[in-house]
Amino acid sequence: MSSFNALNLTLQDEQLDAEEHSRELQIEESFKIFQKALIELKARRYDSAHVLFEELFAMDVIMPNKWGLYTYSTPTLNSLRYLAFRNRGMYYYTYLVDHESELATEDIVEYTLKVVENLVEAIQHGEADTTVIALLNQIFSSYKTKRLQRWLLEYELTRQENTWIILGRRRRGMLPQFKEILKQYDDLLKSIRAPCFIQALEPNNVRQYFDPDKIVTRPLNPILIKIKEMKTQDEQSMKELDMFDVTLKKNSWEAVAKCIKELTPHVKNSVMLTKSVDPYGEVEYSIEAVKFILSESTLLESEDEGTNEEDEKESTEKPQAIRSLKVEDSTEISVENKVERRAENPSSNKRPLDDSINSKIAPRSSKRFKDKEQEVHEDDSAKIVENFLFEISTLLSSLSMKIPYNKSTASAETLDSFDAECISSLDLVKCLKGWSSWHTDLFIQNDFKLGPSTSGRTGGIEVLQLNSLLKSNMLADSGVSVFNIQELQGNKIESFLESVNGRKMHFQEVRFRFLHALLSFNTDSHERLIVDYSWSASLSKTVEWILLGLEPSMYEFMTSNLEKYPFLALSVYEILVNRLGSTYEELEAKRVHGSKTNDLKSQRNHLGKKLIKWYSLLRKYSIFDPKWEIYLGWAHYCYLQYSCDIVDHRLLASLRDIESKLKLLKSNFFVAYPNYRHIPSLNPAAINSQIRKINIIKKISIVDASEEPRENKEIAQNVEILQNVLLRTIYPETKCSLDDQDMFTFICNSPFILKVKLWEVLLSFYVSKNDMRNILRSYFNVLTLFTQVIASSDYLSLSDKGRQQMQLTILSSVGYFTSKVIASLAGKNWKITENVTFEDLKVLTKTFFLFFPVLDFESLMRNDPSKKPFFKRAVKSSSKMKDTIANLATVFVFFFNSESSSTSSVQNSSFTTNMIWSFHSLLGAFGFCDASEGNFLKICERLLCRIADNDSLTLLKQVLWCRYHYLIAGDNFTPEQHPTKAVEMDKGNSLPLGIYLVRLLYQGKNPLLASGSKSNLKPVLDNIIETIGNPLLSGSQIIERNKYELTEYLESPITVQLFRNAFSGKYTLALTTPYDELQEFMNVGVLYVSSIQSLNLYRARKKLMQARPSELDSIISMLKNDIIYNTKRFESWYLLGKCYAYLVEDDLMWTSDKLTVIEKKNSIAMTQRQSILCFIMSLTLFFAKKIKLPEDEIIAQKACEEMGVELISAYLKPMEKLCFTWKRSETTLALGEYGDVSERRSQGTSCISDFNIEQAILLSFKTSGYFLDKNSNDDSTYNWVTYYHIGRMYFKIDRKKHCPDAFESIQKACKAAVQSSAAKDAVIEPHYSLVNMCFKSVKEGINTPKEALKLLSTDKEFFKEEEVFWKIDESLAIDYQIRVFYQKIVKLLKILIASDKKKWHHRPRYRISRILFDEFTDTDGALNEMGAMMSIKSTHKNLVNIWKPDFERPGKHFVYTNQYVIFYLDILFRKGDFNSIGLVCKKIRRFGSGMAYVNKASEHAVALYTLCARRKLHINEKEYVEQILPAINYQVFMKNSQNLLDSAKKEDYSEEIIDGIKIAYQLKKVNNGIAFDGICLSLFLKFFYMPLAASLLQEEETAKEPKQEVQRSVSFQTTDVNTSASGTSLSVQNNPKPSLPRKRVSKKDAFDKIRMLVDKLT
Repeated sequence: MSSFNALNLTLQDEQLDAEEHSRELQIEESFKIFQKALIELKARRYDSAHVLFEELFAMDVIMPNKWGLYTYSTPTLNSLRYLAFRNRGMYYYTYLVDHESELATEDIVEYTLKVVENLVEAIQHGEADTTVIALLNQIFSSYKTKRLQRWLLEYELTRQENTWIILGRRRRGMLPQFKEILKQYDDLLKSIRAPCFIQALEPNNVRQYFDPDKIVTRPLNPILIKIKEMKTQDEQSMKELDMFDVTLKKNSWEAVAKCIKELTPHVKNSVMLTKSVDPYGEVEYSIEAVKFILSESTLLESEDEGTNEEDEKESTEKPQAIRSLKVEDSTEISVENKVERRAENPSSNKRPLDDSINSKIAPRSSKRFKDKEQEVHEDDSAKIVENFLFEISTLLSSLSMKIPYNKSTASAETLDSFDAECISSLDLVKCLKGWSSWHTDLFIQNDFKLGPSTSGRTGGIEVLQLNSLLKSNMLADSGVSVFNIQELQGNKIESFLESVNGRKMHFQEVRFRFLHALLSFNTDSHERLIVDYSWSASLSKTVEWILLGLEPSMYEFMTSNLEKYPFLALSVYEILVNRLGSTYEELEAKRVHGSKTNDLKSQRNHLGKKLIKWYSLLRKYSIFDPKWEIYLGWAHYCYLQYSCDIVDHRLLASLRDIESKLKLLKSNFFVAYPNYRHIPSLNPAAINSQIRKINIIKKISIVDASEEPRENKEIAQNVEILQNVLLRTIYPETKCSLDDQDMFTFICNSPFILKVKLWEVLLSFYVSKNDMRNILRSYFNVLTLFTQVIASSDYLSLSDKGRQQMQLTILSSVGYFTSKVIASLAGKNWKITENVTFEDLKVLTKTFFLFFPVLDFESLMRNDPSKKPFFKRAVKSSSKMKDTIANLATVFVFFFNSESSSTSSVQNSSFTTNMIWSFHSLLGAFGFCDASEGNFLKICERLLCRIADNDSLTLLKQVLWCRYHYLIAGDNFTPEQHPTKAVEMDKGNSLPLGIYLVRLLYQGKNPLLASGSKSNLKPVLDNIIETIGNPLLSGSQIIERNKYELTEYLESPITVQLFRNAFSGKYTLALTTPYDELQEFMNVGVLYVSSIQSLNLYRARKKLMQARPSELDSIISMLKNDIIYNTKRFESWYLLGKCYAYLVEDDLMWTSDKLTVIEKKNSIAMTQRQSILCFIMSLTLFFAKKIKLPEDEIIAQKACEEMGVELISAYLKPMEKLCFTWKRSETTLALGEYGDVSERRSQGTSCISDFNIEQAILLSFKTSGYFLDKNSNDDSTYNWVTYYHIGRMYFKIDRKKHCPDAFESIQKACKAAVQSSAAKDAVIEPHYSLVNMCFKSVKEGINTPKEALKLLSTDKEFFKEEEVFWKIDESLAIDYQIRVFYQKIVKLLKILIASDKKKWHHRPRYRISRILFDEFTDTDGALNEMGAMMSIKSTHKNLVNIWKPDFERPGKHFVYTNQYVIFYLDILFRKGDFNSIGLVCKKIRRFGSGMAYVNKASEHAVALYTLCARRKLHINEKEYVEQILPAINYQVFMKNSQNLLDSAKKEDYSEEIIDGIKIAYQLKKVNNGIAFDGICLSLFLKFFYMPLAASLLQEEETAKEPKQEVQRSVSFQTTDVNTSASGTSLSVQNNPKPSLPRKRVSKKDAFDKIRMLVDKLT
């Protein structure tokens, strides 16, 4: 029924009407709920009232939407909403009044706010009544919210009825409530000092009716009074200052500074410098006042917390409280006095003045040392140390050397029992026992590394200079006076705390007062705490952090208050200068390590700008104060060292100015600057020292190598002078010119540190020039200097602290110089031409054993559980110590390896391996064999790769684990897993390592035939190859040409000439050897070996059905690279052919889809052609070899066999010689018959004849057989495959001509198969081929049954039949003999089936079925045999259930499947089973990917099905479809079909007919064509529809027509045509208008009924 909508009535109007009606109902219901709620509220039943109010406010008409807006608003709705919100507010207020005593304070406030919320919301929907106004006014009054109170009162006063009163138009009738409102409003205005409201009303004569003094306002109820009291308390608390109570754990400046810092969020120094951020600006709440509170434990503590925060873990030793500094005067002092001075200042965190501005920053403790530290057993570590001493002593004795070390020094306590040589070891042990932050400063922070300064003239370009020398006052004259530099304790701390706590200062003022107390000049005591006392590192850092945050504000403050706080501003400038020095230090450290320096450069630039700004401000100080100006001049001089070059005139000018001002002071001026690392001590001697140094440094300064030298001769002369002077300080016999005497005197009398510095300058120059000879000379000379100092009487005369300082200085310097030398050697690829003298080796040995007490002491500490080992106690210091020891071990092994190679009495390989083992065991036991970026492991790997023996392999396995974490077990050795950090392998290491591994592991043997998989080395080789990368990307012209030649060859066609060249050894591929850095690597065969290992792994995975073809890509790439480098290794071609063969096998094995699509099949053929071409080239290279080893012939035999197998696969089905077809291009231009030019698709052209292919196959297998016969001494080693293929190929080529040769070869194959296979897993193929060939030879008349049985009897060892079986009665007729022979063939085939334990072989069963079908006409027997392999009724898609045997060639499986399906259809056709044929047709469609030539099979199945159905059922589908179906009346057909569906029963029809129509309909449904339409319709009409139609027609005629008419209609039923005509005529007779067109029955109508019929019957 169609729907109709009027034009003037829309669906939206209907919806609006419905919504309006629903809204009116909700309003009515809401009023009812509201009345109930009022009743409950009046009765004080709060629970019921609450429920009703909740229900009321759940109504949509009451509540707003999610945006707070009301969709509909009407007067009724507004009234309802006003009443609802107003009374719910009153409900909360009433509940609050009644339950005041039961509610907590928080609940009272919450309910009060609910009252306000609801009443205010009510006012928005209607005018408030007096009760609401009064209640809100009281609540606002209690909360003291005058603004809301005024808003409410003005709201009430501006109501219309009140406006008339205010305007004076209604002078009577003023209600008391209104008077009260006026009174409250007037009082409110007075309280906020607003204009009086009452006075404004006087002109309107309202005042006469209103007297404010007589009006009494209603008091607040107790609840509101309580709220008002709480509000008053809150206001009072808000007026009080927000005091921060800070508890001091110690009464010290450090504690105060720490507390001030912790009050603000932490901000990085870099952020404060670059962005001028004040941490106080980041606090969430302002700090209005600060109060310091001393904890009770503060008074009991006597120790000061003065250790460096970064070194807290390194030592708990407290430094001395008072230090002695020796001030230099007019005479020069000796080295030991300088050392003594440093020794008596152990707690100073000051950077040595002769240290570089860019000295190396101490590294952070990394997880590598914390988490991965290997716990070595105590006994093991001590034993390893003893073993090392014994082993190294034995090795050195072979070179007539001994170790300079006494084992007992590590546990000694005094010097009494030791000579001078052991004192240095004992001093080092004492350092380790009492390691503190002082030792850390000396060893870590004082790295003697020259760093570049920044020249102001070059705009910040870093240049190599000697500015660091200016930071030392150790060149000053001698003669000392002692000043006590006390540590800062509680100086003036009490007065500072009292002033802060007494005045309740703001945090900003506290910070300023704190800085003023520490940084200003005390006029009473005449002290500056920052320069006159030694601070702890934590205090210095905290003060600097606070100052950096305040610096911008301080500058603005100082611009107008400099006269009042000059020393405070001066201290700010000094701290910024010191910070600039630290920034330069960090900048150089990061630059050396390759880290990013953008942030540090930004800090440097900002600091420079700040210093310029502050210096300009300080220069404006007008009050003359010589000391203040000296302080400023010295700080500015330190700044100039970072901002200008060494030759800048401002340096000397600044020093001269300070010197002149010092002369004005009568007192001996000395300032230690103990808290500034980058500002040295100041005194007249230091000024003179600086001036002298500048003059000398100008003479010996060296320009940066990056700058273009201006005077090369002058540079060379300066270097020579410096070298001669330094050599004379070590070797006094060295001559020196008179011109250099002054410099010699200066350097000779200079401190030890300066000498080291100058050696560093010299070494750095040689490093920049890459002068290895002078680098090594300088290195060993400086080591000689160190050993001389350690053994000198001056060293022995020092105090304990002095000796420790000297020793740590030397150890730190050794680490730096050794790292420089290692870097230079690595740059030279560890190849030197200079000879190291025997004395140099002695010096190197002494230097190494200077560090050995560290390891000895560490082993002893591990034996004592009560003591913490040094490596865990001082993580950062031990990290550097480990790096230095590892570097010394590196150069030790390298130079002693060179010495042993030149000594005839020492076996170099054994000496080197033993030394490496000793050192690696020692370093690995303590867990740092990879220290110093793995230098020791690098040299070990390099040296071991030159020694090809098993001992070196064992050591190399350990090195590979420690360096790359490659765990290579085997050979009864498993590497110890030292706690190292794995690194990525680089190309320089991978090449020699790969060459070494291949040469050592295979010892000249062919890896393809080597026993053992050597798979434990596969990860190493894979990583080596990955590191090298793709050699084809090198861009070499030769490699590109070879690559092109290889590609062209693999794309060429297969011709007869190629086979001729192969077997004659004529090599035609023109490849050129590149001879680049990878040539030796390729010639050794690293890629070849890796390919073998990967291919073996692929085979193993392939057997487990886990391999993927993509795994072959990398193997193919490696083999191509090996070939491109022209190694002429025929094995590489053989393996490459195998890889392509595996790709072909994978494409042909799993699915037949690629065989169906011609483009995909062509792709397979191209790969197959490449495989054959590779085998051809492999044989070409083999036969081209002049000397052929037996192992070469074994591989050649495999290549011949593989090529033969691949040729067979390409020649026969399913590939069908496709790879021998050559297509030049897809399309060609051709000249037509009439001269027209047309484009034609080119057809493939065969480049080789079938005969030549067959001969190539035979030649391949014959050659393989030749090598088998030649190299086999035992028949059990025969390869039956070769003879098997020869026999089968002979039989296929020409059976009559080659029959004897074929049987001879197949008999050899059978014999070899029996001998080489086990009974549980017998080889079936050759035995089946023998049986099959005999059967075919008898059938074709080539052999008689007797001859065939004789041939079969040669394989009786396998079949195990009696002699009678192999004979035949010749008296029988030949036909009977053949029949008996066929029976025996069937029996032998059944034996083969029984021998197949895996049930994989299917050919014997097929052959049995074929014999039964063709020879014995046993259809049922043949069907039973094939039925075992067929699956036509199962639900899965498999049609043929067979497996692929191992030796069945790829793709043949799908050919066999097609053959079996065709044969099975033929059997079914002979049997007349059209339904089974239909099931096969149905399954073929789903089984398409499992069978070759599926289209042909499908066509054959359809043809047999239709033909069999016609014959079996005697139907003519053309008659039924074209004649009978169109003649049926549509109405009659629909009626009769419905009757058929209603009355049809399964019992009324045969099973064959039901299955037939079901299968026919299913076939019709799943096929797009009309092949099955005729059978399906014919079955339906003949066996279902027409019989029923005839019976119905008969019944109808009997009831309505006379008897003769019934007989006439019955006579029409004798034929099918007459029956149909009857139905038609009946409909025509009933139709009064025969001229109108009649609707016919279509196929679709019929198939719809067939579908319903099939569904019902099945």
